[in-house]
Amino acid sequence: MWFITIIAGVWSGLDIVQRNLSFSKQRKLLTLIGSVVPAVCLVLAGYAKDRTLIVAYISLSAGFSGCQMVGSGINQIDLAPRYADILMGFSNTFASMGGIVAPYLAQTLTPNHKPAEWRVVFYITAALFIVGALGFVIFGSAERQWWAEGAKRASPLPPSRVCLEGDPSQSLVANMEESGNPEVQYSV
Repeated sequence: MWFITIIAGVWSGLDIVQRNLSFSKQRKLLTLIGSVVPAVCLVLAGYAKDRTLIVAYISLSAGFSGCQMVGSGINQIDLAPRYADILMGFSNTFASMGGIVAPYLAQTLTPNHKPAEWRVVFYITAALFIVGALGFVIFGSAERQWWAEGAKRASPLPPSRVCLEGDPSQSLVANMEESGNPEVQYSV
């Protein structure tokens, strides 16, 4: 996965890609690649007879899902750089639910460990890949959101009180004494 992620990241940073595709289109394309290729590989793994081929398909599925990291995986930074950590926390919390439910679901759906049972598990996983990708392609964006800018704060000090040189602590003390409200007075 890390190798594909690096290749996808380098690809998205190429000048020719940057000139011809907006960030939103790059993110959507990489999310599609990182979802459709793994989904197809999982379905193929369900029908493969050779164990080596099954491992190869599952490995390709995991590897190409690395494109999602450069697609939707870092989208929080595009949307709201100031709040990317909070957005990442929420999205990773919800994304982790699949990792909690998947082992139980796989165990329930494969009581006899037959290939037909595993096909069902792979189809469900492939469907989740596709639904997630379509959701991001339809509703996703890499444009900075209006709420992400934050409020512009002006200095609470009148322009004559801004300390440009000298000892800033003296300016701070003078402002505290004048205003009587030390919590909002500071030097810039």
